[in-house]
Amino acid sequence: MSRIKNRINLFWRYGMKHEFTITKVTGKTGAVYYYYYAYDEHGKHIRFATGQNNKTRANQYCMELARQGKLIPKKATKFSFKDFAQPFFIWQKCPIVTETLARDGRYSRTFCENNRKCIDKHIIPRFGKLQLSAITPAMINRWLMDLPVSVITEKQKKPLAKATCNKQINLLRQILDKAVEQNLIQENPARKVKPYIIKKNPYGAYTVVEMKNIFADPQKFNNEISYNATLLAATTGMRLGEIRALRREDVSPEKISISHNFDVNYGLKGTKSDNNREVTITPEFPSTLLQSIFSVQLVWRGRYV
Repeated sequence: MSRIKNRINLFWRYGMKHEFTITKVTGKTGAVYYYYYAYDEHGKHIRFATGQNNKTRANQYCMELARQGKLIPKKATKFSFKDFAQPFFIWQKCPIVTETLARDGRYSRTFCENNRKCIDKHIIPRFGKLQLSAITPAMINRWLMDLPVSVITEKQKKPLAKATCNKQINLLRQILDKAVEQNLIQENPARKVKPYIIKKNPYGAYTVVEMKNIFADPQKFNNEISYNATLLAATTGMRLGEIRALRREDVSPEKISISHNFDVNYGLKGTKSDNNREVTITPEFPSTLLQSIFSVQLVWRGRYV
């Protein structure tokens, strides 16, 4: 979309100055729209739609708003961030989660609750008292730069990982996106802040000799259950949650059916990819491991293998 800006400074006749800027926007189809910019009480230059496609009518519209003192809608400065963020990532109340589920998406309740903890711990303390319209990209950028060391205490010696910091700004973006959607602010300031660049270290793979050394001595593990669960993960590629979610009916001498994951707070749920799969028991599969799956009870509330 190309933009042709025609700045017009207008002064009201009755002793009060009302400055705003009219902006002409031409869409890809050639349609013309007019917006206006005005300064809010925090000195922030924000944009609003005029609903007009003619410059004269757009000017008249803005002049009337200026006369009524309504260039900046009251709802744009109504909410503090803490008030607006109150329902976010609260199960069955968060608009992001409920809309995702309504579109047949998946959203873990535990993931939702963990996100809320992040908001309460890292975001609310910095932005909670600010009005939505007062939050600027510079504020968010400074917060993001300070975030790694902000958690360091006598108990917490290590700074917050940069990947974790990126998660926090992503949560802030999601919340402020909803504020834009509800027309409480005109643009999302968090979208103008770049996250940390994460340099991923390549993961190597254990050699056969290394794997044999790891499992050669079961005494190195805390107990038999830990040994068997680790060996099962190494030989099948199963996730830890999938192993903990195994039921007796999922295991047979020929195969292991994987259809659930385990949530420490809410028990069984679907797999991470939401796809069921089977692991075939081959002759190379450790016979002692298969015996232990049937004999050892990995009990959680008495319902699992």
